[in-house]
Amino acid sequence: MRPTLLDLIRKNPENFDAFLLDLDGTVRLGNTPIPGAAEFVAYLREHKIPFRYLTNSGAQIYEGIAESLTKLNIPSTPADVISCLEPVADYIRALNTSGREWKFFLVGKTLEPVIPGILTYETDPGKIMECDGVQFNGGLHDWRITITAIVNFFIRYPDRPFLVPNPDILNPLPNGVSICANAQAEFVIQLLKTAGIEKKQINFGKPNKAIYQAALRSLNMPASKKIVGVGDLLTSDIAGANNAGLSSAVVLTGLTTEETLKNSSIQPHYVCSRLS
Repeated sequence: MRPTLLDLIRKNPENFDAFLLDLDGTVRLGNTPIPGAAEFVAYLREHKIPFRYLTNSGAQIYEGIAESLTKLNIPSTPADVISCLEPVADYIRALNTSGREWKFFLVGKTLEPVIPGILTYETDPGKIMECDGVQFNGGLHDWRITITAIVNFFIRYPDRPFLVPNPDILNPLPNGVSICANAQAEFVIQLLKTAGIEKKQINFGKPNKAIYQAALRSLNMPASKKIVGVGDLLTSDIAGANNAGLSSAVVLTGLTTEETLKNSSIQPHYVCSRLS
């Protein structure tokens, strides 16, 4: 039987200074808390161990994520959350050297509705041809209308940016999976290929370093093996933490099983049955 992460902390507390906790498959499955998650977060708070929720979800802004966790009896605040949306503003500021304000077609919500002088957003698919790029955060939208508009936009403007903050394809749910924004973006990419256009989306979430840099700034801590990235997916949570110079802990409550762990070249520093 694999230990829980809390078992490991209690046994060797000197190895654990802070945590970056994945949400889906680690803390919750859909609208259901994973057993032991609330107790684990409560332990961190009681013992003043710093942590952030590190999520690839781009469908909710921080207030919505914190509210949804609180409803699951895991009291949380927006300050606890870092998502794949966090690095977008800095990326746009560096990218837009045009001297004018860009307009991006936006699918979903964003942390910064406007970056004055740098970026504003358009949400009407009928006005997409007026835009300088696309930011696909996900959430509820009419796939047929949205994807048709985006495909036609990139047929006309193949060199304009396609930002898809969440790199995930699937998200674990109690009775299966949901299809993430990046899976929808891959559909766009394949459709463009049939039109002879090679397009690549730009991601910011795990396993990309940008989201870890944002999290470490939020914690006001340098990268360290005593900061542990925790999650249920080897190619995202574990690879990302390893590449960022952190320790990693996989929990077997989501998309990783003993079998996938055995057959993967990506290996965590710790393997846990669940958080606690």
